[in-house]
Amino acid sequence: MGKMPRPEPPKVLAQRLQDHSDELNASRLLTEPKPASRIPVLGPLLSFLRRLANRLATRWYVTPLVEQQQRFNTKVTAAYDTLAAAAVAQAQWIEALARSRGNVPPSPETNEMGSQSVSEKMASYTRLSPEALRAWEDTDLPADLDTHHENAVANIHDPELSIRHPLSWKQLDFGWRYLFNMAVVGPVLNCQPGDLVLDFAGGSGWVSEFLNRFGQHTVLMDYAEVVLRHSRARLAADSRLGEVNLLPVCGDGMHLPFPDNTFDGIICMNAFHHMPSYEATLREMCRVLRPGCRAVFGEPGEIHASVPISQWTMQQQGVYEKNIHLPLIYVYAMRSGFSHMWRYPYSYPERVEFAYPEVSRRIDTVLEHMRGILEEDLTLMSLFALQKAGERRVDTNAPTWQLDRYHVHGQVTVLKSVTEVRAGSTVTDRVLVKNTGEITWLATPNPFGGYVSLGLKLCDPKGHEISDTLERPALPHDLAPGEEVELEVPIQAPDTPGTYLIKYDLVNEWRTWFEMYGSKPTERPLIVIP
Repeated sequence: MGKMPRPEPPKVLAQRLQDHSDELNASRLLTEPKPASRIPVLGPLLSFLRRLANRLATRWYVTPLVEQQQRFNTKVTAAYDTLAAAAVAQAQWIEALARSRGNVPPSPETNEMGSQSVSEKMASYTRLSPEALRAWEDTDLPADLDTHHENAVANIHDPELSIRHPLSWKQLDFGWRYLFNMAVVGPVLNCQPGDLVLDFAGGSGWVSEFLNRFGQHTVLMDYAEVVLRHSRARLAADSRLGEVNLLPVCGDGMHLPFPDNTFDGIICMNAFHHMPSYEATLREMCRVLRPGCRAVFGEPGEIHASVPISQWTMQQQGVYEKNIHLPLIYVYAMRSGFSHMWRYPYSYPERVEFAYPEVSRRIDTVLEHMRGILEEDLTLMSLFALQKAGERRVDTNAPTWQLDRYHVHGQVTVLKSVTEVRAGSTVTDRVLVKNTGEITWLATPNPFGGYVSLGLKLCDPKGHEISDTLERPALPHDLAPGEEVELEVPIQAPDTPGTYLIKYDLVNEWRTWFEMYGSKPTERPLIVIP
């Protein structure tokens, strides 16, 4: 075993480290390479020209771009600082208000819900006088609110912003939340392609744009003509919409300019709380809705009027920013002719974010935390729906999930047919089609489906499908349950001889074949000869 090397003295080691450091620093100071030239004078000249070009490019191009970006960053930072300060102030206000109220919904008389049951509370609300209900509705409104303020419309609806709302970086936070609310209440509207929907106080028309993309026809109503002009420009800006079924109407939400029983649905996104009278508005909504149809709402919550930004808006722009008390809305709705009310207690996704996999290990803690978040958020937003009394006719254009609840069956009886035919020739069958289900079959074709045709499938002898692109005879008229109709069906034989089966079934166009609903198809043989 050899001797261990003796360590260097500290002074020697320090000097070696210093030498290495000096070498590294010297390596960073690279000299500028000299341009290669065989003529001695041109080398320095080329270096000078290159330095001059770099300085000019930096002064005239790079520096202005950097300064412009810095100015933009400064403005954006200032804007976000302002928004953040407002958000913090509003959050502190809401927290203080919730503590002062005991984190419970207010009652119009005592500001306490007490220990009453839900039914007892609702019964007490229905016994309130119109004056008490109105006072409850106008809670936290400024006494000197000027609703005829000259800035009531002009300062709110910027043309460029209206065309992009809510898909704009200027409305990043609000935009996502508007889309979330729309995703919640849009499906429960229960409207299908071709249905007529009232976009109540639709402003820029962003809701109508989405509904048109789903094939629904909309009437966009707003009291401001300038806003309706923005909506026309908005929908005309996107060629992907195709044919737009939109009718802009300037009108008053408390005196709707439409006949009774006009609409298959009403959607009101972030506008109901601006109405001077909730009861008058709901009465008009119920009047123009068809029986059994719904009005859906995406609105702020029960302390909306008291937050600082709402108070500022009312004072500066003369716009109603009222609270949405759902017990009050329920009383007004039942008095106006609605029969049902639903609430959708959701919280925004960013509010219920949990780390994984801890979330799966402590589900009780997660649920308890979500409960606290939900209780707080339900004071800030109200997603609800009202349904008018009466029954809405259910037909084949209903949503698929709704059709699953009904007996959707049909029966096809072959009255006359030719079994043996030549390849490529055409024969005609006579069949009897009967609606043996529980809903009406629509017959009028439209681009969105939901109407019924008689479908034919070509199959092999074992029943395996070869083609479903044979004739699709249309029904001559709608068929109610129990009704029947005879049809003449032309059938073109295949070019290849052999034995086949013709399978008759009904098809709900752009939805599904009736066989998928459990209806039994009818088969008949087809022998093709050369």
